[in-house]
Amino acid sequence: WSHLVMMKPNGIPIINYFDQEIYSKEKETLFKNRPVYIGAKGMLKKDGDYRVVERVNESKILTLKNNQISLVDNICSHRQAKMMTGTGNSKYISCPFHRWSYEQDTGKCVNSPFCKNEKVEVNLNRSKISYWKNLLFNDEGDFGNDVSSFKLLDQMQIDKMVYKKTVTEKLDYNWKHYIDIFGENYHIPFIHPGFNFYLDLNSMDWFEEREFHGQMVKPRSIEYLKNHKTTPVYTRWIELLLEYYHNQLPEYAGLLLMYYPNIMIECYPLYMTISTIHPTGPESSVMHC
Repeated sequence: WSHLVMMKPNGIPIINYFDQEIYSKEKETLFKNRPVYIGAKGMLKKDGDYRVVERVNESKILTLKNNQISLVDNICSHRQAKMMTGTGNSKYISCPFHRWSYEQDTGKCVNSPFCKNEKVEVNLNRSKISYWKNLLFNDEGDFGNDVSSFKLLDQMQIDKMVYKKTVTEKLDYNWKHYIDIFGENYHIPFIHPGFNFYLDLNSMDWFEEREFHGQMVKPRSIEYLKNHKTTPVYTRWIELLLEYYHNQLPEYAGLLLMYYPNIMIECYPLYMTISTIHPTGPESSVMHC
């Protein structure tokens, strides 16, 4: 914690946050051929469930059929229209414009109105996906292997988390601004005073690796929490936490994993957030969490 306060104000040149050429190079060199977080197995629960993947600009659909999760294109092979939105349950993937329809798992075209006498071989493309601790990634790279050296990985209990929701937010700034903040904890007492009440920032430890960095922070003592005041929301949260853990505290208040360039996993007592930030221009980005 102290070394963060005393660090020199070095950083990448400010032009890197605004320059179009640098943005183009980042897209080509940092994001190309890297694992992309697609979602979690818990997003799909019963046969026929589907979910349009927000994190790839709704260009793909996750489907569940015969206990098999597939990732297929959300762009109709006929006139390249976006077909599905949101989530739901359906026997087929169907385009709203001309009712061309496709099998969920194979992407095979099964209906092309007024083309009955023609052999139609315009199936949807399927993308390979890889699994890691109930999370789904595209088949580029090897996320699980890349982060396997994080010694507190098992403590994060990622595979025990249950999917709740996805929130999407458009940001009017360069994607690196968010990464900058995630990569330091100097801001916590000032931006998150309620959460800072729970965290012992003096216990903060970092783990630097080639493909990622990890962070660990422990909670303050029970005596401190009981004898000091914080915001009403965090007062209630700590009461419930102590009740759940039988008047004890978990060993770790937070375990964070930053996989370069843009996948962030934050594990706190009883909840987890997976965030990905996607640049859409030198001065704009989209956050999914």
